[in-house]
Amino acid sequence: MISGVILFIFDQKQHSEYQLQLLAKEDAQNKVDFTNYLSKFNKNYLDLKTFTQKMATFIENKKQITTLNSKLKDFRLEQNIFSDWSNQEYQSILGLSAPTDIPKFNKTKQNWLISSTVKKLSIPKQLDWRFSNIITQVKNQGRCGSCYAFSSIASFESLLILNNRAKYQEIDLSEQQIIDCTRQYSNLGCRGGDVSKVFEYLMQIKVQNESTYPYIKKVNPKCLYSELNGFFFEDPDDIVEIVSKQPVTAGIDASSIYFKNYKNGIITSTKCGAQNNHSVLIIGYGTLDQIDYWIVKNSYGIRWGENGFARIQRTAGRDGICGLNKYIAYPILN
Repeated sequence: MISGVILFIFDQKQHSEYQLQLLAKEDAQNKVDFTNYLSKFNKNYLDLKTFTQKMATFIENKKQITTLNSKLKDFRLEQNIFSDWSNQEYQSILGLSAPTDIPKFNKTKQNWLISSTVKKLSIPKQLDWRFSNIITQVKNQGRCGSCYAFSSIASFESLLILNNRAKYQEIDLSEQQIIDCTRQYSNLGCRGGDVSKVFEYLMQIKVQNESTYPYIKKVNPKCLYSELNGFFFEDPDDIVEIVSKQPVTAGIDASSIYFKNYKNGIITSTKCGAQNNHSVLIIGYGTLDQIDYWIVKNSYGIRWGENGFARIQRTAGRDGICGLNKYIAYPILN
């Protein structure tokens, strides 16, 4: 009887030691992974306290991504530039301020792409404007909540190339001008803005090139400067019809880990959210394994997602996946 009790205690001790060894091994691996992460993304911190906080955030994100990837079917998540950011830090760069009274789209009431320069074409079943060489390079907005400037300028650049390739093929317009100079149109610089206000501004003022008004990832104290329709779409075929003619800007919910740490595949999760807090450019659409999807150009740099792009399921309804049906805007050249 006594020997049995002693054996039980010994086994419990061995088990505890084994658990400690596993924890030590996991801790060592986390430190290696974090060191590799810092090297990959060229990151460094000013003090030990910040280093410790950032590593804890990284480890928590790592666990969450590993758990979700074991359950996800149509797309994958990965560690990226945001993996050591707190939720508050990431939320600060989501800069779309979409209007609250967006009307439902109605072809009979809206100016349905009335432009002599935009040709009426049959609608293809699949489309990716990158193959037509009218999508300008992916850029990185940094820690400035300026997505509204990047998506609207990208939309305008693509429209100019579409209408005059010889003249505008190498065009690179200034997002910084939009950040600095549309504050009088109720935009808030690095604290967000509305793409419709950008297009309103562009109807009045010429936009400079990136080379003459470069992006600095913050707001200048003053503006240094020396036609739009926006709707929600319950029928994704209406958006397809517009995208078949030109890329369009769209509001999206970028707050969840499904978008923040997106790696590749088609985002199909209904947990992606439905708020319009970020802005992207819809550049095409397609179907894979019976899943209809949008192709969007983001402003997080080429190390995010599929070289700066993402695919998101194309669905009907007031919101759509990640809220992509809620706010669509596009410029029209007169």
